[in-house]
Amino acid sequence: MRPELEPRGVICSAFCPGAVQSNIADAGKTRPADLAETGYAEADKRRQSGGTFMHLYQTKEEVGQRVLQGILNDELYILTHSEFLDGVRERGEATTA
Repeated sequence: MRPELEPRGVICSAFCPGAVQSNIADAGKTRPADLAETGYAEADKRRQSGGTFMHLYQTKEEVGQRVLQGILNDELYILTHSEFLDGVRERGEATTA
């Protein structure tokens, strides 16, 4: 979208968030019974237990600051976790081939 809109004065970025602190671990409490065995149960348990990767989770405030910084810096890809950049680039290149 960026190359198409930039000549019109519209700048856009792709926001690619990594792990963010949220209440997603509580999703199982409201999930309909017929979807209880759809593969989410194990992931819910890992999120509730804290897991070994909780240090990677950013707060919503940290993510908001990162998005603002990305917009002010006119970044094409705004990532919360820089280690994902290569994967995002590869995916983008694969879609333009």
